[in-house]
Amino acid sequence: MIMSNLICLATHESNIEPMRVVANPSPTRYPDMKLFGDQLVAGGSLNHRSGTIDWIDWPTMQLTRTLRTGVTSPRKPFGRVRSYSNEGMTLEGRELYVVPEDGPSRMYHFRLDDQAG
Repeated sequence: MIMSNLICLATHESNIEPMRVVANPSPTRYPDMKLFGDQLVAGGSLNHRSGTIDWIDWPTMQLTRTLRTGVTSPRKPFGRVRSYSNEGMTLEGRELYVVPEDGPSRMYHFRLDDQAG
């Protein structure tokens, strides 16, 4: 979860009290973060037309890699575009899956190069 320029890290057992509050190493606002090995992989938006998927070293919280994301095609009936990393994401090996919208959404699949993560 992100509050302003801080990241509040919590365990599944204790979502009420953060176990650690750290400075966000990126300008990206993250709605989704997951721990993969020794890195947090976080997806979010820089603005409504741009976003990133970031690899953050754990526990130092140093940003180690950033992938800029593009935007989706307009979604009817409103015709709004979203950055691919606007909402949820997950990784499975080199496979990146992103869900850019709230509610009923499209899912996109990308294959990352060998340097990702």
